Amino acid sequence: MGHLLGVGRAADVRADPVPALSRRHRPVAHGRRSVAGGARRRDPDAGRRIDLPIIKFSVEWWNTLHQGTSVFRLGGSKIYPTILIPLFIMAAAFTLLFFTLLFAAARNEILRRRVRTLQLMQASK
Repeated sequence: MGHLLGVGRAADVRADPVPALSRRHRPVAHGRRSVAGGARRRDPDAGRRIDLPIIKFSVEWWNTLHQGTSVFRLGGSKIYPTILIPLFIMAAAFTLLFFTLLFAAARNEILRRRVRTLQLMQASK
């Protein structure tokens, strides 16, 4: 039980080269039966051997999915003007919509507070 709470045995103490994937962050039976009752012994380093290649290949895959800078570059944009002009128009339109809705919400809040103040003044008379 003490081992489950982070108190290690002397046989389990060793230098861990990858602390982010250390034993306390993953379920390992360390020669005991697992919680599910399986009879197999688990290799405490199996996660480290499997996770590192997965991390490496997922980073490579992520970089193939997302392109680099293409709109604001020193050498000019890589996007055709037929796509770039509508992009800027819609960016300006959404910015205008945001501020319009922001000011409408602020105006509604001011009016709501005025009505509430008038109601309180009416009720106090």
